[in-house]
Amino acid sequence: MDIFDPETFDEDVTMRIVLSAKEIPDGETVTKKTGEKEYILRHTIKIFAPQGKKGEEKQVPMVIAGYFLISPNGDINQIVESTELMWRATASDLYYKLQRAIEYEIPQ
Repeated sequence: MDIFDPETFDEDVTMRIVLSAKEIPDGETVTKKTGEKEYILRHTIKIFAPQGKKGEEKQVPMVIAGYFLISPNGDINQIVESTELMWRATASDLYYKLQRAIEYEIPQ
């Protein structure tokens, strides 16, 4: 099957694409380049820290920018933006994301 042939094109075929973390959209499911374990890639995380007097503490959110892999059990690992990851995307997802990138991110 040729995924580029319009007569046999299957929009649900899954492609494996190796990209650096900074090039993969926030919230996507990825694996390490040679692994199978799935993670959610986040470009920011929010943590809550207590602030105020003891007994009157409020949970204040703090946003931390960076690149993070979140495992299904909730473990969070920070990675550098150049880390190569495997992103699995269907042809239709990839088309949609490329189309949005072209429409919204390229100055006209």
